[in-house]
Amino acid sequence: MENVQINISRKNLSKIPKIQKRSVPKSLKEYEKDSSGKNEAIVVSNRGGGFTLAKTGEYYFLHYSTVSRIIHNKIQK
Repeated sequence: MENVQINISRKNLSKIPKIQKRSVPKSLKEYEKDSSGKNEAIVVSNRGGGFTLAKTGEYYFLHYSTVSRIIHNKIQK
């Protein structure tokens, strides 16, 4: 593992796509636990990346369009 980190630190990381540099997101359960409510957890998990609207909706038993509306309404406030 150390050898990999040393090799990475020597290379120019600007050529690595952003998606590959991003850290692993929390699970939806962690977002839910750390938030004060379902809607806040949905918005925060969306900002954290790593989850599609459909996956988030599946977790909360909502249609992806409902998840989208929750996010949109929170941004508008």
